[in-house]
Amino acid sequence: MRNLTFFLEPEVESMGLNYSLVVDPVFAEGYGVVFHLRIICELSQTEPTDEKKDPITLYDISYLCEVEITDKPEPSDERVAIDEHFLSHLLGMCILMVRGAVRIRVQSSFLNKNTFPIINPNKILSERLEKKDGQFLLPLSSTQQPVGDSR
Repeated sequence: MRNLTFFLEPEVESMGLNYSLVVDPVFAEGYGVVFHLRIICELSQTEPTDEKKDPITLYDISYLCEVEITDKPEPSDERVAIDEHFLSHLLGMCILMVRGAVRIRVQSSFLNKNTFPIINPNKILSERLEKKDGQFLLPLSSTQQPVGDSR
C-alpha cells in the first residue's frame, strides 16, 4: 500500500498535477452525436533530487455525452459531415457538464482548489477529425442505437 500522507497536505498548487482529456466523437446513425470523454488527473512524484518516477493517477473518469440531432445529416463514405462550429459548440457544452460533474466529485477532497484547465473544443476536434469545407467528418458508430443508457 502506498503512503498516502501527502493527501492531507493543504497546498496542492505545488504538487504538480497534470490533466489529460481524450475525446472520441462518433455519429450514431439515426440518433446523433456521441462523445466519449476521458479525463485523467495525475500527480507527479518527481522531486528535484529524486530519480524520475511514474506519476500517480488520482482519477481516471469516462463519460458518454449523447446529443440527439433532429435534422440528421446523410452519411457519405462511412462518415457524416457536421458544421465545425456546431460540433465544437456541442463538445464544449459536454466538457462544461463533465467539468461540473468532476468538480462535485472532488469538492470534499484536497483537489477542490484545482480546476480542470480551459479547453478549446475546436482544437481537440481538429486534432482528431478530418475537416473539409468548414465541416468535420465524423465517423459512423458501429451500433445503430445510442451508446449509453440515457432513456
